[in-house]
Amino acid sequence: MADDSAEEAAESARQKGEALEQLQQEKAKTDRQLDRTRRALCSAQLLRVDACYQSDPGQAPGLLHDCNSCPLDLRNAGWRYYERQCRRWKNRTIRGIGGNGPMAVSLDGQLLASASAYYVTAWNMRSEQSVLPNAQRHEEPITSLAFSPDDKTLATASWDQSVKLWNMETGKLIAALSGHKQPVSAIAFSPDGRTLASATYGSQEMLTIPNGEEDAEIRLRDMESRRARVTKKSTSVYCLAFAPDGKTFAAGGLGGRVNLHDSVTANLHASIAAHDESITSLAFDPSGKTLATATGQA
Repeated sequence: MADDSAEEAAESARQKGEALEQLQQEKAKTDRQLDRTRRALCSAQLLRVDACYQSDPGQAPGLLHDCNSCPLDLRNAGWRYYERQCRRWKNRTIRGIGGNGPMAVSLDGQLLASASAYYVTAWNMRSEQSVLPNAQRHEEPITSLAFSPDDKTLATASWDQSVKLWNMETGKLIAALSGHKQPVSAIAFSPDGRTLASATYGSQEMLTIPNGEEDAEIRLRDMESRRARVTKKSTSVYCLAFAPDGKTFAAGGLGGRVNLHDSVTANLHASIAAHDESITSLAFDPSGKTLATATGQA
């Protein structure tokens, strides 16, 4: 009788062990299926992020930080890549930049310069610390800003007929460049940083001569000597841009025409009737094959 009881107990224990093992196997299988499902959902969410993070940067962070679709334990290198990309578009407010004047961003994306009336300030966009400790000024409102290609120099143009150069490492004035006889309206550095182009409004802006008369000027200045090497008469210029190869620069302004000039001699290569209204901004694409222009009209 005792032997039968022992055998029954052993059999019961064996069956329980087999049942427990089966349950454990089924649980492991379920866990694997759940893990695959979670990973598939996360991958699908990253595909949605990939589809929109450049065109709709406001939506992408919300998709990335959805804990149901992107659980914390599955946020791998792919997730971190998209998070870094989305962080570039994060809205930030840097206190101390006021007014509605021109702005410029350095080529490395680290510095932001802003003008308000007579004053210019510059900030490090990562640390949000001022690079120009005290707002620097012109005698008349500032019209245009430009960083040199190495981001070490900021050029500012003004109605006071001058162009000023500021050292971005020390925050101090390098030089005040004079010589224009009209308010300076636009400035641009050549891609190699050796030339600074500046242009002016003409007397048209003061309504003292008929539109179309060449009363304004474009000046090319050697940055090493800081001396003007060539000056050309022009109608009023509102914007300048060098082509990526540095051989040509474009000037847009009064009358809606884009003039293409040689970057060494400033001789006119071509004049294009682009708009009916005055051109207020222009930019080359990286290939230099396309030039975009805009007017102040809706």
